[in-house]
Amino acid sequence: MGEEGTGRRLLKAFSELTQSKSYWRITIQEIASKAGVAPSTFYLYYKSKEELLREYMSEVLGYVRGRLEELLDERPLIGLRKMIWELISVHEDPTAKPFYKSLRELEFISPELALQFYSQLTASISEFIERWRGSVFRNDVDPEIVADAIIGGVMFIHMARSSYKPGCLDVDAEVLGDIILKGISGCKPLPEPPSFTELREVKADELIDSLGILERLGFSPARSKFVKAALRAFSRKSYYETKIYEISEEAGYAVGMFYKVYSTKKDVLRDLVDVLGKVIRRYISMEAERYEDRRLKEVAGSRAFLNFVEWNSELYRIVRESEFVDPAIPARYYTPFIEGYAEGLREGMRRCEIAPHPPYSLAISLMGINHMLGQAYIYFKRLHSISYIVSKLWSLLTSGILEEWGGIHE
Repeated sequence: MGEEGTGRRLLKAFSELTQSKSYWRITIQEIASKAGVAPSTFYLYYKSKEELLREYMSEVLGYVRGRLEELLDERPLIGLRKMIWELISVHEDPTAKPFYKSLRELEFISPELALQFYSQLTASISEFIERWRGSVFRNDVDPEIVADAIIGGVMFIHMARSSYKPGCLDVDAEVLGDIILKGISGCKPLPEPPSFTELREVKADELIDSLGILERLGFSPARSKFVKAALRAFSRKSYYETKIYEISEEAGYAVGMFYKVYSTKKDVLRDLVDVLGKVIRRYISMEAERYEDRRLKEVAGSRAFLNFVEWNSELYRIVRESEFVDPAIPARYYTPFIEGYAEGLREGMRRCEIAPHPPYSLAISLMGINHMLGQAYIYFKRLHSISYIVSKLWSLLTSGILEEWGGIHE
């Protein structure tokens, strides 16, 4: 077989393996075996597994951007909704599906590659927004923030459908389109834009203690120490790199004590993610409870989330990394989040502060928007400040990006 054919077989083998295994657990020997070549042959084409990943990412990115560029000449409202649909549908496309499954893991493997992928995807969407800014779309919108919001919403729609509840794809896509174009504000007059006090440092370990999270969960003293030790250990290194003896030493116990409390390392990760979920939800709630109107609660909650992740970026990474250890673990984190969020939105709809939408679909998209804005600001260093993000988010959620959407027909 020719050189190009062998290279393609290695690339295809790698993409197929990513559908069922974490990047960290895929070996070069497995890739070579699946491609039908000797392991030594791999190195004739790629210096490392990361170089293979880089080529794979480049191929998928070119494919996705090509599909988006076909929509650049569409009418603005229809084009934006089609763009959302295209981004959702490529998650199920045979060419891109394996990559999207491992895309979130890419943030841990190579932040530089993840930044490259998201930046180029953002640029494609921003180009479309910029083309109509000042005419159909409001002149004060930030195309990058709108693009990040679309990418984040799509990401969470896919994650929710594949991991938690299937929902209705058509409804989810329409809801995200409505958020971007029209905002989420209901018929009740808008309150004054929020005026926030200065953000303060917030550390998760201190919140765990002050809120009595471990005691409320009924954890024994030893179990509590292991959870806190895992928090510190997983903050320094990835889950796969951290050894049980390191967690035990951090907790002040021998390894034997670990196995009296837990059967596996995954068990302590499960406890830790449960604890972090409760801490993050409680912190966001405390900040949002300062406001009566649901629209103010939304931006206050977003601001709190961004602040928490900025001060505890390594802990939010633990939650995201758990997706590649056992999908059931992050489901325990996201499901209560989504359900509580949906109930708050439902109440906002009853009070005419939030426009009528399926609450579950609305919650998923809004969580995705916040997630991606956090990524862009904290991990990729692309956005200016939390106050800038919040001001643009307030405008997006209350008004959408259309100049006068009531007078424009899709």
